[in-house]
Amino acid sequence: MKKLLLSFFLIAAAVLFYVDPNNQTIAEEVKIHETVKLDSTSADMNAYGVDNKDDVFQEVKLSEALRLFDEKGSGILFLAKPDGTNCTIAAQVLYEAARDLNVKVYYVNTSGEFSDNDYQTLTEDIRETYVKDASGTASFAVPDVIAINSGKIVDYHVSLVDGVTVTSEGVTLTDVQREQLKQIYEKLMVSAADEVK
Repeated sequence: MKKLLLSFFLIAAAVLFYVDPNNQTIAEEVKIHETVKLDSTSADMNAYGVDNKDDVFQEVKLSEALRLFDEKGSGILFLAKPDGTNCTIAAQVLYEAARDLNVKVYYVNTSGEFSDNDYQTLTEDIRETYVKDASGTASFAVPDVIAINSGKIVDYHVSLVDGVTVTSEGVTLTDVQREQLKQIYEKLMVSAADEVK
């Protein structure tokens, strides 16, 4: 009984911490000054169930994304693969958060082609975002959303949120979990911002 009450208390505390009771965004607009202009194109996000009509997602090659670190740039980086169920849900929620805050997101398709050298550089640049398994081994995981300011990671979020239901049909987020994830992404965007309104 004590474990059940403790579990209930922890879940309630998590909901109160992450979810705004009014379901409002934490800012009206976030400005991330682009000191590094990346070669990007409007991303085709249909595989993620996102129409990207507002050009929120800008696709970049991995070598371009690495310039944010090398040239001390700022921006939001979304590392994902189109055939990943978690990546699909993350893309949909990230799109909403970025659109609401008027933020551009640089998308890197991790299933795409890139050089071994670029991958090695990426692993060095984003090592702090790696996820540890039960044995303590850290490895790269997607979806990985990274906030970069002046070439440094200032915040990141890997995967979705705790308590997500996985079934044979896929992953299901409750409305509360979806709002938690959206607010995590909004907070992440604010952390990379030079200006918040």
